Amino acid sequence: MKNIIFGAFLLCGTPVFAQSGFELPERGFFSDKPAANWEHSLLSGNGTMGIMTIGEPYRETFIVSHSSLFRPNKVPDHYIDQAKRIPYMRQLLLEGKYKEAGDVITTMRAECDYPDFGRDPFITGFDLSIVQTKGTPARYQRKVNFETAENITEWTDENGYFIRKAFVSRADSIIAVSLNGDGKINCSIAFEQRNQLDKNGEKVKPVGFSSMSSGVENGWLVFRARYENENIYNPYQGYESAGRVISKGGKQVVEGDRIVITGADEVTVLLKIEPVKKGEKTLIAALQTFINSKSQNYADLLARNQPVHNALFGKVKLNLNADPSDLALSTDALIRKSDGAQTLPLAMIERAFEAGRYNIICSTGTHPPNLLGLWSGTWNANWAGSYTLNGNLQTAIAFILAGNTPSLMQSYFDFNARNMDGFRRNAKELFGCRGFHVPAQMTVSPLYTDFSKSYPHNCWAGSPGWTAWQYFDYYRYTGDVTFLQNTAYPLMKEAALFYEDFLAVEQDGKYLFFPSYSPENAPGGEGGNTVSINATMDIAIVKQLLRSCITAAKILHQDESQIETWQNMLSKMPDYQVSDDGYFREWLWPGLAESNRHRHASHLYPLYDEMPPEIIYDKRLRKAIEKTIDARYEFRKTQYNGMAFGMVHIALAAAHIGNALQTESAIHTLARDYWSTGLGSFHDKKGLFNMDISGGFPYLVSQALVYSEPGYLKLFPALPATWKEGSIQGLLLRGNVTLLSLNWNENDVDVILLSGTSETLNIELDGKIHSVKLEKNKPVLYKIR
Repeated sequence: MKNIIFGAFLLCGTPVFAQSGFELPERGFFSDKPAANWEHSLLSGNGTMGIMTIGEPYRETFIVSHSSLFRPNKVPDHYIDQAKRIPYMRQLLLEGKYKEAGDVITTMRAECDYPDFGRDPFITGFDLSIVQTKGTPARYQRKVNFETAENITEWTDENGYFIRKAFVSRADSIIAVSLNGDGKINCSIAFEQRNQLDKNGEKVKPVGFSSMSSGVENGWLVFRARYENENIYNPYQGYESAGRVISKGGKQVVEGDRIVITGADEVTVLLKIEPVKKGEKTLIAALQTFINSKSQNYADLLARNQPVHNALFGKVKLNLNADPSDLALSTDALIRKSDGAQTLPLAMIERAFEAGRYNIICSTGTHPPNLLGLWSGTWNANWAGSYTLNGNLQTAIAFILAGNTPSLMQSYFDFNARNMDGFRRNAKELFGCRGFHVPAQMTVSPLYTDFSKSYPHNCWAGSPGWTAWQYFDYYRYTGDVTFLQNTAYPLMKEAALFYEDFLAVEQDGKYLFFPSYSPENAPGGEGGNTVSINATMDIAIVKQLLRSCITAAKILHQDESQIETWQNMLSKMPDYQVSDDGYFREWLWPGLAESNRHRHASHLYPLYDEMPPEIIYDKRLRKAIEKTIDARYEFRKTQYNGMAFGMVHIALAAAHIGNALQTESAIHTLARDYWSTGLGSFHDKKGLFNMDISGGFPYLVSQALVYSEPGYLKLFPALPATWKEGSIQGLLLRGNVTLLSLNWNENDVDVILLSGTSETLNIELDGKIHSVKLEKNKPVLYKIR
């Protein structure tokens, strides 16, 4: 496209918006160019289906996806018996033979004839292609309305003004597209195989399919794909889609695989994509019947969807009083300004906060968000588009509770429930333990697919406890005792069973965690011997779990004898340590050196979500943590700019020890470097589409403003210096209290709270405690001067 005057342009230094028809959403953004590639697309989703919108005016591509599209791989019919090798690994580790302990993983894989078959990869679906009469654009913009989940592209040319809108409906489980304007609509529409190009510009051929076809049947657009392989964990054999094209006025004919429309006043496309279960012949007729059962009017469908979608998105709002001229910028211009600014525009922080929330809401529903949420424009996603459970998924869902959308956590609970039998098998066959063990990476199979001495997650003990924490924290936020009794506490106890068996060896009255692993680091640096003893993360997770179990048991008045067991276990936990050179130790075992030149900071786990008293009230530990954070930041600043979710974890630790400078530094880096022009988030600086920090960034911002525990609220634990005044509305606090609003400036703080119970809440600000009595379901305004 050439000679375009974009949606917002400058006249004598003042932002002026384009003429009528180019209105900006109250909550959303606009971009002044089509997406450079699929990673910069606009996004919409309903938690099950998704679309990515490129935004080309004359040759539009909507990339259609579904959260259950995992292409099956062949899998072995047996598993690795690691449990019988654990005693030998422990013997080697105690002898200081760390390399040899890691070699056991390679050896047992060969002995068990267990290939690296890989996880069933998450894949793209297909393209909805719309080609319209080409003109010479005079004005252009694409935008997302966060409150309606609409992707909108509009432009003017010599033929008139045109607008193309699309969204995925939560209310009706359908994808709706509208073509409109004040000129006649002349276009052709088709379903096409995803047109992915490699780095040489060659079309990427999808592998692992026995067939793939698209066309027009009886006036309907159809797409069919069948997988080449199947396995016992993947219930699907392929996927299909049907689409209806409705034109108002003009003429509609079929030409080959496309529906061609001339002279229409308006065009609507309604479609749905579904995976095909094994044994099903086809879904096309059922999809057509479903689409016909819905309103055929775009505006009606949008009106039904908006309150459902906005009931989630509208819960929380952040206002940092950003410069209005920055708020008026396109995302492209705001990112450019942020790149070159000494002080990050507050508008970039506000926009990333809003976008991150929107992305996670849109991609959470049938399943929790995978590495790509539920979108993909590629057949070959990095890390197979997995659910990565050594930190990525936990970061993606981090703001669901604090963001006051606890209903979305059901997708995570369902995910664990349907995989729990496999998780129990992991505990038994890999560790010889009761309880369960969750793989660090998985898609549809609950078993480990990766056994590597370089990344020995099969030796990582932390996954049961971290999983259980999500359940207990749900209770802490919502106060749902029924959930605690029937769901959370049973799972927590089962996680504790794993550690009762795993922690079978003591030395000097303390448990030995071995084999142990600190994802994804090695003592002494990258390339070192990763299998170790007493990784701090493992120890921190178990401490948190045992304390949570004790608290839950007391709340429910259950398991008095078990409480004694857990208290005894807690007394045998190794203490946190400071290294000789002043760092917070990542391995609590003699001779294992620190490795601060690394993207992860797994040993800071105790500060991801909490302010543990054993750290907060220990100046020596706090100082060591600050030094560790500085070292990790320096590594990222000078040598590594990837894995954004790792920076979220480091910054959460900074926020929870009250270091505002370190917290602000990370917030600025994450807001500046890790967002596309379509406001999807990135894994690496300026690239690699990934949803981790879409959840992690809003959570980090919230933790800089408020920290909560049941009965306790700390205001501004790490308030960035540039946030002189502002407000946040709608956060859910632990203890079933809603922060209806928090307003602040340099002189005053106003808090409005709504509690689900009658209680006394202790509010801390600047080291002073203010006790506030809350009555159930009655808002309370509290002013602090």
